[in-house]
Amino acid sequence: MHFLRKKEIKILVAIIFLTVFLGFNVYSANKDSDKLRVSFFDVGQGDGIFIQTPDGIDILIDGGPDKTILEKLSSVMPFYDKHIDYLIITHEHEDHLRGAIEVMDRYQIDKIYYNESSDGSGPYSIIFKDIIQERATLIEVNDLEIIDLGEDKELKIYSFAQSLAGRSNINNTSLMTKLSFEGSSFLFMADIESDLEKHILEQDLELKTDIIKISHHGSNNSNSSDFLAEVNPEIAVILVGLDNDFGHPSRRVIKRLEREDVEIYRTDLDGDIKIVLDSKDYLVKTTKNH
Repeated sequence: MHFLRKKEIKILVAIIFLTVFLGFNVYSANKDSDKLRVSFFDVGQGDGIFIQTPDGIDILIDGGPDKTILEKLSSVMPFYDKHIDYLIITHEHEDHLRGAIEVMDRYQIDKIYYNESSDGSGPYSIIFKDIIQERATLIEVNDLEIIDLGEDKELKIYSFAQSLAGRSNINNTSLMTKLSFEGSSFLFMADIESDLEKHILEQDLELKTDIIKISHHGSNNSNSSDFLAEVNPEIAVILVGLDNDFGHPSRRVIKRLEREDVEIYRTDLDGDIKIVLDSKDYLVKTTKNH
């Protein structure tokens, strides 16, 4: 009898612990659910960005270099939610792509936006097998695709791959994405380089934005002074791995941003960076302090 009581107590404690854990997971995931949330995940040397709208629309831009993205998604989504509305694969370098394949294996995805490499020789043939299994709708972005997110809310996805600069290298096949949300805006630059930035500046586009995801992990081959001046952001986010082998972010890029009095956040120093939009005010939350 004494043994049974001890066993029953252990079971009861386990049930209580599990209930508290699941409750905390749901609470944490649903916190600020009535606001726009944009999470810039610390996935090492790569990109992983997750957008959650107050209307329950989930958008993932790239997936980083490995399975880390799965842990990150679990931290901002309820454990029972395995659905993502839109996945945007900006280009086919593995530090953006490989984790996205892991996501495809574990989440139901409605639509996948992508941009094939200029010569069609990239690893998308690998992805297509996973996509077919998930039965997602594939949309190749040739110029501009617009996702309607509601009144005064939209996501524009641009491809410049057919331009001369866009054909110069795989980085310049990157999709550029702009989120406009009730008067506020985010610009996600993937790995676009300076020669393509020059081409973009020549187009009739509204580039001014509040928050920019700095291109190519802060590389000096991107993020030209002219481009940053046109965008004129208040906040810059750099997705970059700690002590990476490429010297990212470039000190020159940091200096350009500092000269413009731009507030800078970096995943190597700040960890995960979540920006919550509340009545046009930004609340920035990080998992590290430096």
